[in-house]
Amino acid sequence: MGEKRGVNPARLAEELDIGVILQEQRKAEQRVAEAKKRAEEILERARAQAREILSKAQNVELDDKAKELIESEQRRVGELLKQLEEKYSSELEELRRALEENEEAIKRLVLEAILG
Repeated sequence: MGEKRGVNPARLAEELDIGVILQEQRKAEQRVAEAKKRAEEILERARAQAREILSKAQNVELDDKAKELIESEQRRVGELLKQLEEKYSSELEELRRALEENEEAIKRLVLEAILG
């Protein structure tokens, strides 16, 4: 006689888990892209400000005290840029690692679901 195959609750749960994980990974990838875009926008604004400061400084004949102030400000802006770049680079690296870990977990779950 023909055997009816019922729904295997464990297998269904695994498939649902995989779907949820894939959805979460897509969301995480979107967040990474948004964070990267925001970081690039911030860095570009900071670079533009630094270029503006340099441009203004080059167009004005200054006394020694003013030159020292501008150089100090340039160093400060340069340090801020460096800190922002390091911060966003490390955050993006952490997100990339988390995505890779999720991808490996998804691959394992898919293989387990397929192999049964």
